[in-house]
Formats: sequence, structure tokens, C-alpha cells
Amino acid sequence: MHLLQHPDWDGHLRPDTRRAHFCRQLSFAGLLIAISGIVWSEAVLSIGTILIVLAAFASMPFKEQLKRYWNHKAAIFISLIFFVHVLSGIWTRDTALLNYLEIVKIKLPMLFVGYGLAVLGPFSLRWIRIALLLLLVVCFVTSVGTVVDYALHKDAIDAEIQSSKELTVWTGINHIYFSIICGFSTLSVVWLLRFRVRVFFRSENILIAILGIANFINMHIMTTRTGLVGMYMTLFLLGFIWVLKEKKYLLGVIALTVFLTLPFVGYYGISSFQHRVDNTVVDVSRYFSGKDPNYLSIGTRFESWKAAVHIFQKNPILGVGMADIKEAMIGQYLEDETRLCPENFVMPHNQFLINLAGYGSLGVVCFCLGWFYPVFQRRIPKSWLFWGFWILLTLAMMGESVMERQRGVCFAVPMLMLALSAGVSWPGQDKAMWR
Repeated sequence: MHLLQHPDWDGHLRPDTRRAHFCRQLSFAGLLIAISGIVWSEAVLSIGTILIVLAAFASMPFKEQLKRYWNHKAAIFISLIFFVHVLSGIWTRDTALLNYLEIVKIKLPMLFVGYGLAVLGPFSLRWIRIALLLLLVVCFVTSVGTVVDYALHKDAIDAEIQSSKELTVWTGINHIYFSIICGFSTLSVVWLLRFRVRVFFRSENILIAILGIANFINMHIMTTRTGLVGMYMTLFLLGFIWVLKEKKYLLGVIALTVFLTLPFVGYYGISSFQHRVDNTVVDVSRYFSGKDPNYLSIGTRFESWKAAVHIFQKNPILGVGMADIKEAMIGQYLEDETRLCPENFVMPHNQFLINLAGYGSLGVVCFCLGWFYPVFQRRIPKSWLFWGFWILLTLAMMGESVMERQRGVCFAVPMLMLALSAGVSWPGQDKAMWR
């Protein structure tokens, strides 16, 4: 019996049942668990993503689930990335079977989490706000713990930064992944501050602003380039478009002045940030002057990119199979007579290049179709939250293989669906929540 209504992804209200409504609440609880697990615990992350999927399967008849999933083409195309890997098993070597199965497990959320959230429909703005508040708090607690550890071991960590090493994040999450997640949570503050309605208490926006500023400062102390550069470039692009759209040229000039000043303030005011900038300049200059690139973060990246391109040139259609990429990279390093020593034979820190080498042209086309389709899909309107997330993660994927770890996949897919939800208009409900 239809008792309730819930908007579909196109914003039109559809009949709903109490069971579907309860399962939607259950999936949101799973999302909140997954958000805390992204940074703190892979086990907790798995529990959250499983809850999202089980809630979708229990929500309505399977035929209706498939219909809703089919209508959400963004989720369909994201799942293509998973199916490309499944098909790559055909040309994967028998010796890499365990690697193949491990990657299947890592990329499974591309199918099931996308499926679950597509079936259950968009989240309300209130729920999105709660989820982003949790992400902001999780990033704040983790970054504070990391900065405190840095303060206690400042000299030793500064020495590591000067030799191309990174700060160890307090919870053990990879520093690059954390910088991307923290960068998005900081960007989301701009979206959160537009709310008229408070979810928890009256001075909520003041707390949000404080947490956002703290995360922004902490990111400079932690100095991970991928998240910092991505955040700055995303802010610049979105700010530039907003100034042109609203014709706020004076405000734009003031904001640009502040924007250009901040890196200099960070350079002269935060020693770890200064060391990272100096280290970056040294890395780049040493590499392009033909000096030894070993133990240089950027130098080893460039060498890995070259090796990945050479692998693609030899396997242009299907690649070597992602499960075989490690062995193929080692062989290509040796064939290229790289200046790197074996312990610096790293994988390509670039999502597009690793797909090019691992899956060839077929894989890259499917990956780009899955990732770029939401941008061009007109059925679901796009909010500033979507653009902030999508631009940041696209830039991050140029410097890191984000989708090759569980945390990366389980951040990218749920946050993509969350960001798409922010553009859906709920008739008679959400407009009053905005300034």
C-alpha cells in the first residue's frame, strides 16, 4: 500500500511505501557509518557499504529496483568501470588470479553502492547536510591528531618532508587519500553555510565555519600536494565562474587577492608548508636537469607515467590487465633502463594512465564514460556541491590512482551520489532551507 511520497532523481514525486521509507533511512545510516569508516576503519567502511546495499535489496520488488537503476544512467555508467575489470579476467595471467580477485573486491562498490543509492532515490538536503557535517568532524578530528603528532615530532618530520616523505596520518589512512577527502570536506563548508535551517542547534553554522577554517589550516600543515592543489584549483575555478555569473567583479578582485596571498602566508608562516614547497621545486628541477630521480616524489611519478604510456603503446586495445600491472611495470622499468632503483618502482600515480596501461583504450573509454557522463546528464540538475566534488576528484585523479583502493572507491561513489542528490529539487520542501 502506497502511504508516502518520495522524489525520484528527476525531482518528480513518486508513491512510496513504509518499507521503502524505512530502508531509505537504513541506507542513510549505512552512509554515515561508511563516512566515518573512510578515514578511521576499513572494517567499519565495509559495514556501512554493505548496509546501503542490503537496504536497497529489501526496499521494493526486484523488478522495480532494476527499473529505477536503469533510469539512473550515471550509476549505470559508473558500474561499467567495475565490469571492465571483470572482463579483464579473460586476458589476465593465471599467476595473477589472486590479484584479480582482490581488485574485484575493491571495485565491487562501483556496482553495488551505485545500485543501492540509485534505487533508493536522492537524499534530502537535510540528510546531505548531516552527512557532510559528519565528514567535516571526522576530518577535523583526524587532522588535529595528525598536527599534534607533527608538533611533538616536528624536527624529525620536517627532515622527512625535505626528503620527499609525507606526514603519517593519525588514523593510518594514506596521506594522499586523506588530503582529497579533507579537501572536499573543506570545500563543502561553502555549500553548508547557505542553509537557513539548522539541524542540531542554533549556532551550527558558526561551528561549521570554525571546523572549515581549522581543516583549511591543517591541510597546509600536513602539506600533501594532491589535496591542497586540487582544493585551490577547484576554489579558483568555481569562484571565477561565480564572479562572472553574478557580475560581482569587485568582490572577485578582493577574493583573488586573498586567494593569491594565502600560499605566501602559508609559506612564510608554516614551516612544514615551506619545506614542502622547497622540496617540490628541488624535485622538479633535479628531474628535468637529468639528475638522479630516486626517492623524489615527483621524479618517481614522472618515471612511472612514462612506463605506463610505454605499456599502453605495446597493448593499446585491452592493456595488460590491472591484475598484471605490477609485474608489467617492473618489466617496463627494466626495459626503459630507468634510473630508478627497484625499491622505487612505483605504480602510476594517475588514474587515467593506470587505466590506460591496465585496460587499454577500451578501459579508458569506459572509465571516462562513467566518470564524465554525470557532467553531461541533463535529467539531474547539478549543484555547486556536485561541481566542487567532481572537479576536485578529477584533478586528484591526475596525481593519484584514486579508484585502486577500497577507501578511494567507497569515497568516490557514495559522495558522487550524495553530490548529485544536492541538485534534486524536493517540491515544497527544500527551497525554504536556502538563503
